[in-house]
Amino acid sequence: MRDYVERATRLGLAELGFAEHIDLDPRDYGCGFFQAGRYLASLADARQAAGERLVIRAGLETTYQSAFAADLRQLLDAVPLDYRLGSVHFVDDADGGANIVEPPQARDYFATRSEPEAYAPYWAELRAAVGSGLFDLIGHLDVVKRYAQAAYGPFQAQRHAEAIRDILQLAVQRGVGLDLNTSGWRQPCAELYPAPEILSWYRELGGEIVTLGSDAHAVEQLGYGLPEAAELARATGFRALARYERRQVRWVDL
Repeated sequence: MRDYVERATRLGLAELGFAEHIDLDPRDYGCGFFQAGRYLASLADARQAAGERLVIRAGLETTYQSAFAADLRQLLDAVPLDYRLGSVHFVDDADGGANIVEPPQARDYFATRSEPEAYAPYWAELRAAVGSGLFDLIGHLDVVKRYAQAAYGPFQAQRHAEAIRDILQLAVQRGVGLDLNTSGWRQPCAELYPAPEILSWYRELGGEIVTLGSDAHAVEQLGYGLPEAAELARATGFRALARYERRQVRWVDL
């Protein structure tokens, strides 16, 4: 974490949020990794390293699966956080499903299903995540496109407009924000998560809460694409970015 603090300081960032993963499905290689005590201790060390140079926020990114919702609630409620980020990485269907963000599982999943068959379980689980009341933000909303494009071509949000707009409407009603995740620009889909069209729908439906994240799994990725994402938010009609403190939104004017 100290390496991230130093890079954030060099980039001139004012605030940095960490979001360790929680994965509860035994099929996930990250299952059982998270240890709350160690994570909180590491955050305290990062804050000490940052001093007055940088604000450090405590978050968690949870792989949401309906089957584990009760366990997730118990775990999340036990950890003091600034924000909770909900993501869908696993989908289950009649043929078993897969981890859709990790090859080769993802490639096999998309290669053996039609586009509607592959996407429908993802949208259903994502809607369940939004409606669960567990999360402040939804992470990389259309990450399903990451490896799907190899099977179906470039992602076209309009093909899934009904399902996506339903999810967005629920997010607006529940006060759930969107993570503008720049990692998509450095991945096979070469597009922000969510796609600009989806971001426009969210704004059109009354959505206001958007955050910026580079989803950095390596220090050199920290800060990637943030100015461009901020400009896109501004062009879409958002007047401010959201940041979180003890799960309360604090606004930063664009």
